[in-house]
Amino acid sequence: MNLADVVKAALSDDDLIVRSWILDLHRNPTLVSALPRPDHLDASQMAVAAGLVEQISNLLGTPMPSWVSAVAPSPHDIFLPPALAKLPRSRAHAVQQSPAPFKKRRIFASADYLSVA
Repeated sequence: MNLADVVKAALSDDDLIVRSWILDLHRNPTLVSALPRPDHLDASQMAVAAGLVEQISNLLGTPMPSWVSAVAPSPHDIFLPPALAKLPRSRAHAVQQSPAPFKKRRIFASADYLSVA
């Protein structure tokens, strides 16, 4: 699955695509370190891409691709899923509990955003 498509899905509340990507990487964690830098994404989308990849790398205990550390934070706050921004308590919780790979890029999500049960 293309990382740019996963980013766009995450930003449009399409959790099915995001979960499918996560499950694919859980089945084959070695794919994480080989993920190519996505093309044709704006600064905010690149921040989401880097945050997703760094967080899944941390969760799976795999090395992240070298391009991830060079990605700048988003120019504005982003909530994943976007609906969090409209829910005051959930929004506040995400701001406090967001994993470091997201928070340092101005992306806010629940602590278990990329977890699978």
